Amino acid sequence: MCLCRINRPGLPYRTAGCWQSAAQWAAPAARTGRADTADHRHPIGLAGTCAPPHGDLRFSGGTGCIAAAEYSALLQLALQQGPLFVVPAAQLACLAPALAVVLALPAEQQLLIVPLQVAGAAALEGLLLLAVPPTVPDYIPRYAPVLEALAQRVALLLEQQRLLASSRQQTEQVAMLTDLARIATGMLNEHQMLGEATERLRRVRDYNHVEVYLLNSEGNELVLLAQAGTHHGTPPGLRQPISMGIIGRTVRHARVQRIDNVRGDTDYISGSAETHSELCVPILAGGRVLGVLNLESPQVAGFSGDDEALLVTAADILGGHD
Repeated sequence: MCLCRINRPGLPYRTAGCWQSAAQWAAPAARTGRADTADHRHPIGLAGTCAPPHGDLRFSGGTGCIAAAEYSALLQLALQQGPLFVVPAAQLACLAPALAVVLALPAEQQLLIVPLQVAGAAALEGLLLLAVPPTVPDYIPRYAPVLEALAQRVALLLEQQRLLASSRQQTEQVAMLTDLARIATGMLNEHQMLGEATERLRRVRDYNHVEVYLLNSEGNELVLLAQAGTHHGTPPGLRQPISMGIIGRTVRHARVQRIDNVRGDTDYISGSAETHSELCVPILAGGRVLGVLNLESPQVAGFSGDDEALLVTAADILGGHD
């Protein structure tokens, strides 16, 4: 049985207990509805769960990634088709190609998609994905009550984990911002202060790479003063005209730039082959741009609105230091 999960960005579900429980519930529940031994050649496979809006895909066979667009496509289909519906492997390859590659369903298999929704709640917690054989024509009516009950239980567990993770995340964010304020106000050496600040920012959500650029005295170039993360090839003191790149655009417009796929942005200047998304936040003081916080991720759509809000607050703290 292939077991996997897709995390919400910034909310890593590190405890796999609910997925193991889901697998245990699915197997006996499926067996209770079988009327003949032939069905035993086609056991239910708990292929995975899909949670909004995107994130890392972890499962027993490896790792992968699904973009927000793929989740949205599956969600739209769920809303159109009803509580239980089947997607053939060939259709899945067109609808959600990244997910299809990771799940690697045989051509004769189908994907049964069940919305994960807590009873009485308006929002979905995600989608339950199950590999099913096409040779059982009455599969959905036979197993619908069991699958709907399973989906509600898994949704409840997801909701509980999400709320717990959210509470922990908020505590970690408050601690980080407090540390950032302490660092910004307690050090006279600007380079040392920015170095500690970038490292503290990187750790709060395990960001891949964080950089701080400040404008030069003429206001026409950005200078890299501090960085933390995986890119070690960019030398400190690197200068970039504000007329170039996404960070330059951030300065010119004095607005946050959140790019889900940098490969499609004509202003993007490649600094690492691994980078797929970027979040640039202007550091402001009195309406004047002082510099830019630049974050990069190897994932497509690697940053959320929560990330943006957190980094805007962090930039305000750094701007206030000036």
